[in-house]
Amino acid sequence: MYRPQEGIEVNVRLINQITFTTPTEPPRLTSVSSYSLNGKKDRLTISFNGTSLPEGPGNIKVKQTDSDLLVEGKLTRKSPTECTAVISTAWTEDTTHLSFGKRYSVESATFNSIEILVDSDISFDVPNPAVITSFSVPAECSSNSFDIEVIGQNLPSSGKYTLTLSDSHSISITFSIETAGKGTVKAGLPTAVQFGREYSVLSVTNGDDHVLFNQTTFTTPLGPTLNSISTDWKSPDKKEVILTLSGLRMMAGEYTLTFHEQGETTNLTISVTIDTKTTGSGSAVIYDGPKLNYGTTYEVLSLTSDTLHFALAPSLKFTTDPEPARLTSISCTRLSDEDRKADFTVGGRMMTIDGQYTIAVNETGTSVQRTFGVAMSSTKEGTGSAVLFSQTEEEMELDYATEYEVVGVKNPCQSQILIEPNLKFRTGSEPTRLVSFSIAGYEEKQKKVKFEMAGRVLHRIKLFKVGLSISSDLKHTVLMADNIETEKWEGSAALFPSSVAELEYGKTYTVSSFKMGDDAAELFFEGNSITIGSESSRLVKIANEDDEGLNSTTLTLSSRVLTVGGKYEMKVTGTPLPSSSSSSNGNHETTLTFKATSATENTVRLTLYPLEDAIVKYGHSYSVDWMKVVDGASILVETEGCVFVTPKEPARICSWIRAVLNKDRTKVTISLEGRAFAKPLGSIWVSLGDTFLESLSMRRISETLCEADFPVSSNGNPLSMKYEEAYTLCMKPDGKNTLLVDNGITVHIPAPPSFTEVKFNFTNSLGTGCIAVLTGTDLVVGTEYEVTLNTSYTFLIMVKSSTHAESSEMEIGVGGTITYSTHVLIETIEPIDEESGIVLTPSPFSGQIPARPNVNEIFVDSETGHNNQTCGDLSRPCSTMDVAWQIMRKLNVFAPTFSLLNSSSLSSQMSIESGMSVLIQNGTNSEPSLHIPSSTPESATSPLIVVSSALLNIQNIDLVVGSSDPSFILISASSSKMILKDGLITVKTETVLSRNEMEDLCDWTTGLIELTETELNVTNNRFFNISQGAISMNGGELNIHGSIFTNNSPNHQTFSSARRNIVCSEDGTVRIESLSAGDGTLLHPSAWMSSEGCSIESTEVNVASPLFVPTLSSDSTSKFDKKTKSFTLTIEGSVLIPCSLFLKVIAMRRDGTESNSILIPLTVDSATSFTETKIVFTLSSSSVGSLDNSLEWQGRLTFGNNQTTNNSFVIQQNSSDRLAQSVKDNMKWWIPLVVVLSCALLALILVVVLLMRRRNKNKGRKSENDGEQELDQTEYKIDVLNAEGNNDDHQNTVITSNHNHIHDNPTISEYSSKAYDVTKLMAHSAGQAPVLIMGEDHFGQPTIETTLVNSQDTLFNRLHGREDRPELNIHQARLDVVKAVETLFSHVPHALALQRLSPHWVFYTPSNAVCFRLNDDPPSQAPTTIPTQSGPQKEMQEEKRWSAPEEENRENGIDEKKVTVFRLGLILWEITTGQVPFSETDAVNAQRQLGMGIVPRMDSIEPVELSTLLTECLDLNPACRPSLDSVVSRLESIEERKKEEGVDLLELPNRQEPQPESRKPKPTFQHI
Repeated sequence: MYRPQEGIEVNVRLINQITFTTPTEPPRLTSVSSYSLNGKKDRLTISFNGTSLPEGPGNIKVKQTDSDLLVEGKLTRKSPTECTAVISTAWTEDTTHLSFGKRYSVESATFNSIEILVDSDISFDVPNPAVITSFSVPAECSSNSFDIEVIGQNLPSSGKYTLTLSDSHSISITFSIETAGKGTVKAGLPTAVQFGREYSVLSVTNGDDHVLFNQTTFTTPLGPTLNSISTDWKSPDKKEVILTLSGLRMMAGEYTLTFHEQGETTNLTISVTIDTKTTGSGSAVIYDGPKLNYGTTYEVLSLTSDTLHFALAPSLKFTTDPEPARLTSISCTRLSDEDRKADFTVGGRMMTIDGQYTIAVNETGTSVQRTFGVAMSSTKEGTGSAVLFSQTEEEMELDYATEYEVVGVKNPCQSQILIEPNLKFRTGSEPTRLVSFSIAGYEEKQKKVKFEMAGRVLHRIKLFKVGLSISSDLKHTVLMADNIETEKWEGSAALFPSSVAELEYGKTYTVSSFKMGDDAAELFFEGNSITIGSESSRLVKIANEDDEGLNSTTLTLSSRVLTVGGKYEMKVTGTPLPSSSSSSNGNHETTLTFKATSATENTVRLTLYPLEDAIVKYGHSYSVDWMKVVDGASILVETEGCVFVTPKEPARICSWIRAVLNKDRTKVTISLEGRAFAKPLGSIWVSLGDTFLESLSMRRISETLCEADFPVSSNGNPLSMKYEEAYTLCMKPDGKNTLLVDNGITVHIPAPPSFTEVKFNFTNSLGTGCIAVLTGTDLVVGTEYEVTLNTSYTFLIMVKSSTHAESSEMEIGVGGTITYSTHVLIETIEPIDEESGIVLTPSPFSGQIPARPNVNEIFVDSETGHNNQTCGDLSRPCSTMDVAWQIMRKLNVFAPTFSLLNSSSLSSQMSIESGMSVLIQNGTNSEPSLHIPSSTPESATSPLIVVSSALLNIQNIDLVVGSSDPSFILISASSSKMILKDGLITVKTETVLSRNEMEDLCDWTTGLIELTETELNVTNNRFFNISQGAISMNGGELNIHGSIFTNNSPNHQTFSSARRNIVCSEDGTVRIESLSAGDGTLLHPSAWMSSEGCSIESTEVNVASPLFVPTLSSDSTSKFDKKTKSFTLTIEGSVLIPCSLFLKVIAMRRDGTESNSILIPLTVDSATSFTETKIVFTLSSSSVGSLDNSLEWQGRLTFGNNQTTNNSFVIQQNSSDRLAQSVKDNMKWWIPLVVVLSCALLALILVVVLLMRRRNKNKGRKSENDGEQELDQTEYKIDVLNAEGNNDDHQNTVITSNHNHIHDNPTISEYSSKAYDVTKLMAHSAGQAPVLIMGEDHFGQPTIETTLVNSQDTLFNRLHGREDRPELNIHQARLDVVKAVETLFSHVPHALALQRLSPHWVFYTPSNAVCFRLNDDPPSQAPTTIPTQSGPQKEMQEEKRWSAPEEENRENGIDEKKVTVFRLGLILWEITTGQVPFSETDAVNAQRQLGMGIVPRMDSIEPVELSTLLTECLDLNPACRPSLDSVVSRLESIEERKKEEGVDLLELPNRQEPQPESRKPKPTFQHI
């Protein structure tokens, strides 16, 4: 409508009449007529009914009924009463698509932007289409094909589906939907779907109908693929090549590899073995009659078996190495002695023409290697030579008369040359030859020359003569003898003195002859010469003469051939003379030097002490050690005559050491050092200018030390020494001293020491210790003084320097010794040594004790021990934590923090009093623990930590209690607050309760942590192994965040299920926000927490429970005894713990309602047998007299806070049922009589048959020609007992039943010759288990007999059975079983029945003999889990756990002995480890795992030899398993070594005591 603006003039013209016609009915949508999805399921078409619908395009909005989501669509008018809407569909929810399976209502509709009316409740449902939700493909595949599992919804099972895929091109596969919306697409061979490809799903159709799919891509598994083949030489001579195959998902087995030479068409095949999922190998001959050729490339065509084809990598090829060069032959030719060479002719293959080769040979039987050269004239032939003998070892290549083996051939151009095996040759013999004649050395101070000779083929234990000549004149013949010790020929000739000289110094001699004797023929020798060295310089004699005075001596040296003008040095060693004052000082070594003025005689003057250049000492005898030219050669020294002696030394003062004032400052003591001090010393003089002072006294301290006392004063007394003056020691003024004094010895008189200042300094950050530091002047280092304060406290100080002295550490503020912030006076300083001397300042001086630092945190480091302190009344030393607590308490710190740097311990009690706040935390990144000592006389106080109206915060610390009794309390808190965070509380050693300690089991009120009206916050803390209980609380609050309570058991020997985590009583509150693991997180957390009136707040399920939650089994029974009028109740179940446990006997009406009941306590005293799983209880009629005897009585268990088990058992039936049962029982009174008479008749018939067979057998033995007796052809079953016992020198007892032997005993020879089937020897007796035992009869002939065994005494039960099982010797058990199996196969050729060998089928007789159960019928119902009791008829299914993999296919034929070896390996593994094979699964899955190649691990098997033997026994390939004989011999060897280390026993509780030897049955059969 037009509205004029303000201020504008508007003219209005009236119209006489305006008319219009309204429609008869407004446009309206009234209902939905139909709706349907299109073929692709991406659009929904809805047809609507309406009235007066206008033309033109329209829009519609629909609303999802369970949300506010609006979806828009287009409307198309068909007629005034009909229109359609088309809206897109999808799985997602948005404003443009309808969601499948949702309901929508029409919200609004418009045509030409004009809104029309919509009736209410116009709605429609979007149908759920057929859809495939996933394609499930295996991760990998080990066969030619695989299945793609199609999973979907609303998929009709009719019709064929077509799946269209694409990787590089499209593939179509058909499949069907079987059941429940699932189908299987066959892929792999022979389909077009390949392994290891990613496929996109293009479409899925069912006829013309499209099927939706959510998963658009999937990847096919990787199948068996051969990726590469590498070659290597299988044999060192490279005549056979090994092919190594590498791939993925390869299955173990035998396969055929097909290939051909590149460019050829002839196919070759070899067999290969796949060992693992990735590798395999095969081999082929390549040299003699090759299947392959050297240096050839082959194309791989296929790798197949009967059932499997491998995928091949593209263009898969392999190439063999080219043919290597090879030396095939060598021969040797001997040449002349002069040449000393040998020629060789060699043969080879693929050698280089004109190639130079080096051949390496070893002398046969040694490792010494020689080499020589060979030149090849062709690829097949060559020649060379080698030096047989030379004067130098390096030039000699080979030796005469020696066999050599070729060990190597080298050529610079060829990397490797092979050698034919055992390629050898031999050189010829050699004549006797002198090779070398040389000087071996000089003897007797070079007065004799020693010769050595070497040769070839010298005869041992012979004399040779070697002539030496100058020019042509023979000078001397040297006789050479064989020295057996050195294995050398030696001789000598004289050189010095010249009167007897045979040879001369400095001459050259030539070997002119070599023969065995004067008349012997000349032998061959090498021409060589020797030169005798020149005569060496020599010291002959020393003489000495003392000079005038005391300070020198002159030596006269006699010598030969010294160089005039040459400089010489000699080392001499002086030994003190017995009478010398230096005799106690040891030997003196020195070096003398001089310049030679003559070749034969020289003099040397030596100065003596005390001159500065003195080099020898008084009173010594010196001998010459060596002499040489300075920086040159050595000079010979004659031993005798080269000795000289120095004169005896007088007493002498050499230096002063110190001067010390005495205490009263009247005397100074001078310490002097000198030599040869003797008693008495006399006196000593000092001088100051022209003043001479004589000592008051002289004291000899030792041979080198003495002391002299002089008077001292400060008033200028001329007869006394003065302070701070320097005096000179001098001879007596009249020059008549007997005590010599060295020149220049000055003595300094010290000033008196004094102290002027004192300071006190802390020694640690806590302020618990301090030291006193005193400052002074002229202090004597090392002196010690006692200091006394005005508080009467005394301490010691030590002088560190001339101005500084300090005390050791003193406690401050502890025990009242030194008080903080105190001004103290130094009253006295007394020397410890009276002669130390001290002069104090005129008046006392003072010092200030510092104030205590404000310290609240102490770092506890276990490295800093305090073993000098004891903790309270305990006799043990204090730990670092104990001392830290004592320090904080003495310092009155009310909010201490203890930061642990290392693990420590706590022994003394921590009493945290009112108002205190204590934090114990981790002070480092490691994991420190706080240890509490074990329960010993030195154990910790209980309670150890007492918290009263205070705060205790323990964070990131493990509290470890060594061991404790049930009364020990770690923390006792009352009216306080505690925080435990990120730590562990545990007890290392458990307390074990016996069966008699029932009161300790049931009455639990106090835990390791005891709380009274206290708030405890536990965050991420663990409570572990606490037998006396973790937490007990009386009132207060307990808040738990993410913590763990586990293994907190009272450890009762019989009732192990009880737990002690938390006990809460009275008005306490427990809030549990979360638990990380442990008892509280179990589905039924029995005994996780016991609530006795407290409030429990938690989001967890079953957080609070009674002390235990028992269950009642339906196997519980009741038996009524008419004589005693009582019921014997056998109550079976779990967690049957006799703590507040009652039997509720209920009288039940027929309508199921309860008439009345009575509670009867179940205690250990009233039960004849009481365990966690069974109670045998006698219920007298009088105890239930209040119940209606005509009704049915049911039994239930009550426990905890009047809780009752859900199920029950019948104690007695109602009266009508009991009457019917009684009538039925009376009708059968005659049945036992018939059974007894029948058994008697059968026994009589059996005796007659046995007697007749015995007679027939005896007749057959008298005449072997009459033929052997045939056995009854009736089918029988048998068990076999091997008489192999625990001790090799024992025999086994045959235990027979009342029916005696069931069958005549054939000999082993009869049994073997007739090939009797062991299943036809005897029948089972009714209700008994006969076994077969092998031994000897009275004639020494092996026999087979029968006996009975306890069917429960099996190897399985001895390993895993009840607690009272017999003790098992591991070593003997292994040997017994192995020997028994081996013996059975040796003597019973048809022992095929051992196919069921398992621990269930191995029995023991009372004498511990091993026996086996053979060919038994399978039980009617076999268990699928491991039973607790073993029996032959119950374990048929279970024994598959010990089967060999090949037993699944017995119809294909198997080696029974190899099967037995595999089963035997599993049994030996079980005996050794004490574990059941594959115990984590049932027998069927165990057999499946064996089929997949999974065998038990050998990680824990020791020794290595045993682990190796078991690994071989469990080899998946039967051919690779050892024989039974090998297993026996190897195991015997292993066990023999183990006997030296002791015998192991399996740790089994409650062992039976071994049976005394006197009570064991005597054996009747020997071991076979």
